[in-house]
Amino acid sequence: MIEIFITGRFHTSSLVFFLDDKAAIPVGFEGAPVSATRRQRSVLKAGLDNRGLNALDHDNIPQHLTPSISIKLIPPTDLSNAWYAGQPFIILKDAIFEHSTAFRHVAELLTRYSEDDLDRPMLFIGSDGGPDHNLTSIMVMLSYITIFFELDLDFLYAVRTPPNFSFINPAERFMATANIALIGVSLSRNHLGENEKFVKNLMSKKQWREAHEKNPNNDYPRLALEGTEDARRLLKSRFESLRYKGEKVIVSYAANEAEINTIEANITDQWPEINLSKISKAEAMNVPSFKEFFDKHVKATSYTFQVKKSNDTNCKFHKAKRMDQTINIPWLPTPQLKGEKYDEFDEVYGTEPNDDCQPRKIKAMHTQEERLTHPSFALASTRARIIITCTECKFPRLLYSQYSMTIDSGIYR
Repeated sequence: MIEIFITGRFHTSSLVFFLDDKAAIPVGFEGAPVSATRRQRSVLKAGLDNRGLNALDHDNIPQHLTPSISIKLIPPTDLSNAWYAGQPFIILKDAIFEHSTAFRHVAELLTRYSEDDLDRPMLFIGSDGGPDHNLTSIMVMLSYITIFFELDLDFLYAVRTPPNFSFINPAERFMATANIALIGVSLSRNHLGENEKFVKNLMSKKQWREAHEKNPNNDYPRLALEGTEDARRLLKSRFESLRYKGEKVIVSYAANEAEINTIEANITDQWPEINLSKISKAEAMNVPSFKEFFDKHVKATSYTFQVKKSNDTNCKFHKAKRMDQTINIPWLPTPQLKGEKYDEFDEVYGTEPNDDCQPRKIKAMHTQEERLTHPSFALASTRARIIITCTECKFPRLLYSQYSMTIDSGIYR
C-alpha cells in the first residue's frame, strides 16, 4: 500500500523507514561466555582470552543486548525490488535499562536523518506489532506526533503488521544477513574491578533494576554498559563488516535519557496538561487543545496512524506546508471489501481510512454457521510449511498445515 501511494505521486518528497527489534543477544556472566546464537561449539569469544573454544548454552542469564534494526529507504521511481533495499542501521541496547520504548525509537530515528533527508517533508514508517509500535497506544501516537513537529513534516504515516504477520515487514529480510555476524560468537560480561561486588550476585534483570532503585548512587545503568563494553565492541565490528544490498551496515548505541527528554518536550511544551509518565488515551482526549489537534490533523485506525498539516497557513499547531499548497495530500486509504474481493488501490484512493473491512470485523458479522472455522491444530512455527502469494492482494501468506507437505499434495503446482 505504501509503495503504491508513494510511487509516481510523492517519491521525490518522501522518506521511508522500516523498523524491527531483533531477538536479544545473551551476554554471559564474567568468565562464562554464552553463545550469541543457540547450541554452538566453536565460537569467537569477547571478554576472555583465547583459551578453549567451548561456550555455555544457557538462557538463564540477566544481561542481553537488543539490536534495534531500521532500514532507511529513498523511495524508487517504480514498483520494483528496490523497495526491499535501503540503508540498514543497528542500535545496540542494554536490555536491562535501555529497553525499547516509543520515544526512544523516535529519538534514535532522528539520528538517522541526513541533511538531504530533511528536505523530504513526508515520512512513512513500517513496523511490527510489538508494544513499542502498537498504534493504538497513546504513547506511540504521541511519539509520532513528536516527530511530526520536530521535523516540521507535511505528512506522517505509520503502519504496523497484523498479529503473526511481522514476516511481511521488509526489515525482517535483513535479519538473515544480521544472523551471519552472530555465527560462531559467544559473549561474557567484563570484570568491573572494585564495582564487581555490586553486581556479582545479580541473577536477573529484575534484581538489577531493584538494586538500582535501592542504591541509585551506584549507577547500575552505567555498570551494565561497562560490563557489556567488550561485547558491544565485538558485535559492532561484526555487524559493520556486513553488506546488505550493497549498502554498509551502520551501528550505534541507544539514545540516552537527555535525548529522549528533549524529544518528549515537543509534547509537554505544546500540551503541559499531558503527563507522559502516566496517561491514557481518554485522559489525553480530555485536554481540549490536544483533542482539537487530533480531530483536525490525525486519522487513526487499528493498524495505521496518520498526521497531516492542513492548508490553513495560520493554523496554531503547525507552520505552513513546505510542499506546494496546490498539491493535495490525501489520507492513505485502508483496504475496502467489495463482494468477495478487495478494491484496487486506485478505486479507494482519496477515501478516508477506517476499520470497517478488517477481516476480524467481517468475520464477526457472519452468523455462527457462516463463520470460518478455526483449524483443529495450533498455528505453531513448526507447522508453518510454505509462503504462498495471495491471488487477490499479491501479498505473501504463510501456509500452516498439521502434516508435512509433499509434491503429491498439489501445493507445488
